[in-house]
Amino acid sequence: MSTKNRKITFKPYEMNQPMLLPPSLDELIPEGHLVRVVNA
Repeated sequence: MSTKNRKITFKPYEMNQPMLLPPSLDELIPEGHLVRVVNA
């Protein structure tokens, strides 16, 4: 595909959004939580 035919799309954002990037799941899930054992 040539670069002339590519459509550039941008992800919408809000100026007052609390975070620029989504949080890491490691920060949201407690250290001894069962989901860490199941996912491992």
